[in-house]
Amino acid sequence: MLLVRTPFRVSFIGGGSDFYNYYKNSPGAVISTTINKYMYIAINKKFDGKIRINYSQTEEIERRSDIKHPLVRESLKLFNINSGIEISSQADIPSNGSGLGSSSAYTSGLINGLSTYLGKSLSKMDIANHTCDIEINRCGEPIGKQDQFSVTFGGFNLFEFNCDDTVCVNPINNADGIRKLEESLLIFYTGQNRVASSILLEQNNNLNESQYKAYVKNIVELVYAFKASLEKSDIKNCGALINESWFYKKKLSENVSNDSIDHAHKVAMANGAYGGKILGAGNGGFIMFLANKSDHKKITKALDFFRPYNFLFDSSGTTVVYNDNKL
Repeated sequence: MLLVRTPFRVSFIGGGSDFYNYYKNSPGAVISTTINKYMYIAINKKFDGKIRINYSQTEEIERRSDIKHPLVRESLKLFNINSGIEISSQADIPSNGSGLGSSSAYTSGLINGLSTYLGKSLSKMDIANHTCDIEINRCGEPIGKQDQFSVTFGGFNLFEFNCDDTVCVNPINNADGIRKLEESLLIFYTGQNRVASSILLEQNNNLNESQYKAYVKNIVELVYAFKASLEKSDIKNCGALINESWFYKKKLSENVSNDSIDHAHKVAMANGAYGGKILGAGNGGFIMFLANKSDHKKITKALDFFRPYNFLFDSSGTTVVYNDNKL
């Protein structure tokens, strides 16, 4: 058996600028970190030559072309695997619509696992690029590129998306600022599931219009201001910048927020939060806030209609944690 562990991610600022429709003309930037919640992919050789896939449902088929799970089908196609394999997955968080990069964590882990299964060595850049290719090009998902790079590389990074379609990975190593940010962070599960692709499709289409590109350009400027504040360990200003970016993010699609999320944001701010936003595409999943640790209990009590979610930052990217595979 071969087992791959891939972390989920929290994106602080810059989302939307990782769409090709934006960065093809103007560079994008995102700051994010991975956390100690994971997607696990187990891969086994199957003795009877069939293909078995275990996720929220189970598929057992003889031909790769009959696989319903598009990420698995296209990943097996990438590596020219046609038969005799079993793939199982398990996650620490809800796998659909979480806003923590679960789809990319699945695909990145699968690419890492399949390449290792075949005895091939891929760099993290290769894994991230293959993950983008599978999700965006082969499966046609209307998404950006931040999640694929964040979960593959791991750690706390500034990602820059260049007009030539390359990505620069810039680790942020200010230990004091990152520690204080981690201590200030509150995340809640809204209990609201949503289909991210429909929200992202609207955002992506809107980026063809100059008005929406201007909103994202403002967000990109806030990314570098956030980095400067983090380097000064000014977490209060980091929160204010997240709040400002959330203002622009909501302009990209009317479906990014809803009454429940807007109410939660207002309540948290009234109880001492520096700033906050929904994670991922929006309209559900997880919501985050930055606040002084002394205000955490008060904010958590005020948001008792959401479930608090505890975690730590994690420096690992996708990793093969066990491998006794013998082809």
